[in-house]
Amino acid sequence: KYVVAGTEHPCASCKINEFKNKLKFIPWSTFIIDLQIPKDEIYNKIEKHNGRKNIERSIKRNVEVEEINEKSLFDYYELYVEMQKQAGKPNDYKTFDTLLNWWKLFRPIGYSGFLAKRNNIPVGGLLFSFFNGHIIEGGVVRSEIDRELKLYSQDYIKWKIIEWGIENKKHYYNFAGFNPDPQSEKESGILKYKKKWGGKQYDY
Repeated sequence: KYVVAGTEHPCASCKINEFKNKLKFIPWSTFIIDLQIPKDEIYNKIEKHNGRKNIERSIKRNVEVEEINEKSLFDYYELYVEMQKQAGKPNDYKTFDTLLNWWKLFRPIGYSGFLAKRNNIPVGGLLFSFFNGHIIEGGVVRSEIDRELKLYSQDYIKWKIIEWGIENKKHYYNFAGFNPDPQSEKESGILKYKKKWGGKQYDY
C-alpha cells in the first residue's frame, strides 16, 4: 500500500535480518575519511595525479575558496539555478528565500558550505552537514567556466572542507554514497571520483 525508502548510517551495526522478508534491500556504499589522523597522512592518501595535482592546479589557477555566509549564499544559489538550467532540470528551491530559510534553520545546528571563486567570479560550491562529528557532503554546484578552464574547484573545495573538519575537531568526512555495482557510465565516474580521496569503504 505504501512505499518507504531510506538508508541506514554507514557506521551503524543494525540487525536487519528480521526485516529481510518484508523489505527490499539494495546494497550501497560510501567512502569515509578519518579526520583524526594527521593532515599530511590524509593528504598523501589522495591519488596523486587525479587528486593532489588537481588541488595544486586549482590553487595555481587563482581559485580561492571561502566558507559560505548568508551574503555569499546567493552566489551559490545563482550557480545552482544556472547549473540546473544547463542540465534541463527544475529549480527545486523555487526561490532564493527557500534556500535562505533552510540555511537559517539548519546553520546553527550543523550546516555549512564552501564557495570557490576566480577573479571574484563564483565557479563552484558545496554544502555539507556536520552532526556528532560526522561531516556529510551534498549540494554540488559547478559553473561552465570551471569545466572549460579546468579549474578543479570541486577538488579544492573538498580539501578545504577536510581542513575545516580537522580544525573544528570533526571525526569523519562522508562522501555521501555510491553504487558499489555501477549501472551506468555516470555511476562508474562517481565511484572513481570518490575513491580517489583515499577514504575507507563502508558497505551498508
